[in-house]
Amino acid sequence: MNLFKNSLLIILSMLLMVACKDESFMLNEDQDHHVKPYNLMYSDIINAREYSHIQSNMPTISSGGIPCFYEIVSARGENGPLDESYMQYVSVENPKVDTMWINIPEDSQEAMNGDTVYAKVVIDPNGAGTISIANGNNFGIGDYSFTIKATSYKDGDSLQTVFDDVFNLNVAPLLPGPKALSYCPTTENLIIGTGKYTSEAVLGNGNPDVRYELASHQDKLVIDSETGAIGLADGYTVSESEEIQPAISVISNISEEGVTYLETITVIISNEPVIIEPARDCFFYPSMEATNVVFGYKRIVVDYAGIKKNQIWTQEAPSDAAAGERLDEAPSTLQSVATSTINQWGSCNAHESWVVMNSQNLTQYSYGYCWNLKAVFWIKNSSVEYLPDGTTPADLEIYVSSDYDENVANSFYNATWTQVNHDVICKIDGSNDTFMGTPYPGDQEGVDPDGRKDPIKNADDKWVKCEMDLDPYKSADKFSIAFRLKTYFTGVIKPKNNEGCSGKFAISDVYYLAEELIEN
Repeated sequence: MNLFKNSLLIILSMLLMVACKDESFMLNEDQDHHVKPYNLMYSDIINAREYSHIQSNMPTISSGGIPCFYEIVSARGENGPLDESYMQYVSVENPKVDTMWINIPEDSQEAMNGDTVYAKVVIDPNGAGTISIANGNNFGIGDYSFTIKATSYKDGDSLQTVFDDVFNLNVAPLLPGPKALSYCPTTENLIIGTGKYTSEAVLGNGNPDVRYELASHQDKLVIDSETGAIGLADGYTVSESEEIQPAISVISNISEEGVTYLETITVIISNEPVIIEPARDCFFYPSMEATNVVFGYKRIVVDYAGIKKNQIWTQEAPSDAAAGERLDEAPSTLQSVATSTINQWGSCNAHESWVVMNSQNLTQYSYGYCWNLKAVFWIKNSSVEYLPDGTTPADLEIYVSSDYDENVANSFYNATWTQVNHDVICKIDGSNDTFMGTPYPGDQEGVDPDGRKDPIKNADDKWVKCEMDLDPYKSADKFSIAFRLKTYFTGVIKPKNNEGCSGKFAISDVYYLAEELIEN
């Protein structure tokens, strides 16, 4: 706190004293008037949510028209002062200080004395004094108060006032989010006369001190208030199977606030057991029919290197090898995308480009044990001929990211990308064998400096089905897969001179699938 105060005083003093002519903060300010700040006022915050982002209003203060700078002196809760484990999440916004250099008229006395510009200190007070508490903080249920220091600066002097307990904060229980309640499995069979209950409810977030109540079908069902397990109401019978989706309320035992959920579980009531197929959700299956995020992906070209734009990840017919097992959810306008690194003269150019799939929120499948997540895609290389040393001139590298957002400028370049070729399970079209890791491009013949050639994994000019387990990424709310075509030579190579060929690569039928797991 002292370092902040001293640094700020030095900076402001220097700025105010170097100004040649204009030292005012505001046009209507009294140049000789400097008062201690007083009457600092915040609006109290009631029912903020524990451990979540909290932000105060911009306070009002009396300071003679001079913007004030703020410092959080201390804070306390119901059990006394708060330590750094709390305060590390707390910040207060201050005015923005800048210097504007203004041209001096040529006919002025200052200009005759050799001055051409003068400095005007500009202070933007917008938002000053706003207190923010970052998400993931340690502020649990209870009441808190903050002591704030306000300081005004003028002509190198400062006046300050400490306002004890000026900002008051009440934190209430964190209510579960809109998709926090789930049951595993999502569909259960309750048989008349067995006394069976469903599985217990799974609450993905929110304060756990809650109870469960039925908000519909109370004449047919009962619910355990502590576990959320659902059973049949006494005396309820059916003549034929009945399928219902009860509304369930989750109510805080602390604040008595509640959230009601619809369609979280399907209950089949019957006299005899009913066979239930596990649920499946293909939640991402882009058409890739054009190069646009509207169709599920973005193209990033890092190095054109003489390859024409109409050769880079252009649309072709979807994989014929995938046709036999293509899901019903596949778009009717489905296309594959392909890049040829062979130019019009038959040579191959060094090249790098990416196909980046739109990010997806996987957290909705992270609660309980219900869902197994996987990504599926088909890839193909053709016309790849090895470099003179036996290595591949190009490959399709596969990456994942948990912080890419296609809607944010430059997000691709700022995101963290991790290569996962070795984590993919592959099967070459026409073979029943699966193996870990994408196959080495080319026909697998000749010397093998990279140690990756395998005649059993010869996928030259063949589609390869790839599957990747997404369970490790269930906590990611911005998960993306990207495909990077990368050549491993510089300049140009000529196949006719036996210098190798980086060939052509294609991608088809990219989709993400959630499959329900049923415990026996």
